[in-house]
This record gives sequence, C-alpha cells and structure tokens, in this order.
Amino acid sequence: MAMSIATVIYRTTNIVRSFGRAAHPLRRIWVDPSEVRFCTPPSKYADVVQFDANRAHPHAAINRGYFFEWSNLGRTLDGAWDDLSVKFEDLLEYKAIADHIAGRSRWSCSEFAGRAEAWIKMGNASRGSITAKGFKEGRERELDLLIESISKIGVRPAKRSLSTLATIDDICVNISRTSEMLFNNRGHHRLAIAKCLTVTTVPVVILVTHRLCRSDALNFYSEKS
Repeated sequence: MAMSIATVIYRTTNIVRSFGRAAHPLRRIWVDPSEVRFCTPPSKYADVVQFDANRAHPHAAINRGYFFEWSNLGRTLDGAWDDLSVKFEDLLEYKAIADHIAGRSRWSCSEFAGRAEAWIKMGNASRGSITAKGFKEGRERELDLLIESISKIGVRPAKRSLSTLATIDDICVNISRTSEMLFNNRGHHRLAIAKCLTVTTVPVVILVTHRLCRSDALNFYSEKS
C-alpha cells in the first residue's frame, strides 16, 4: 500500500533527527525479560505523557511517559525522568495477558480489551481496526498465535525493511541512573508474554540512557549486544 505524503514526511523527519542525536547505530541487545521491571514514568522530559495526551487511550489506564523511538535512539539525558514509580506488571496490558495465559480470564474479557473496544467506538483505530464488531475476539486470536509462537521460538527481532525504516518495532527500553531498564512504549504484549512464559532472553533496543548511569553498567549492556 502506498504511503501518504504526510507519512513520508514524518518518517523522513525522524530519520534526519535520529542522525543528529544517535550516539550509536540501531543495536539490539538480549536481556532477561524479568529484568524489565519498571516503565518510563511521566515527566516533563518525555515526548508524550499518557494522561496529558488522552486518558481514554487504551494504553493510558496508568500514567506513563515515553520517548519517540528514532529521534531518541542513543540519546543521553539528564533530569528526573527515570524514577521507579511505574511497575510494568501493574499495567492492564500485562494483567490481561497474565490472566489469559493462566486460564483465569480470557483476554477478550479483560479491562484492557474493553478500553481498546471503547477507543474504536469513539472513532479511533486500534491495531488497524476501525470497527468494534468482533475486534476483541479477533485480537485475542492474534494474541493466541503470538503466545504459541513465543512459546516455541521466543521473541524474535523485528524485521527491517525500507517501508519500516523510520519505525523501531522491537521492544524498547531506557536506562535509568541506577541502571534499571525502563520499558518505553513498544512491545507491551511481547514483553508480557515473555515474562509469563518465563522466556530466558528477549531482544530490546536501548533508546535513552541517563547521564548519571555508571560506565560499568553501560559496558555491561554493550557486551550483551
């Protein structure tokens, strides 16, 4: 499908901005998903704060902050953007997956699925769907396939192509001053599934690193690439 002019401009702008900020090229590292315990918190430093953007958004049940991927790739940043106040396992996205895998409640019956359906009914798209009819059941089938795949082969690195040049679709994290990996805003379900299935390693991309992060911690992450 042909890209719109607006999409081309957006992606080109992100690529140009990334060259000005990135301290290193796109590099994936493999980490234990259980080590990604927290999310990037809301702050004035984040590109988006969920509650400021739209509290009705499916991902905005808990207030979080996140950075745009390409324009922050490899960035080092000062400031109070890295506190450990938001736990990943408190997110509705995680709880819906955990309950589904454990057989406690189907994903389509979860609060998160309900928020996604309500978002569509408000005239928005969710996962490419613009109609609420059958959305929850269809998305649940997609997640079942993803769960089956991850149970067999783990989480695989996102594929790269010219059409996705300005999009990083891997699980993205930021590194706090205490060397904690903070989930950014990509790969909610892949990370949740990996945690629930006790997958040993997953590929992630590091975006922002706090300037006060110790050099030995940075070397540790570099050795994982």
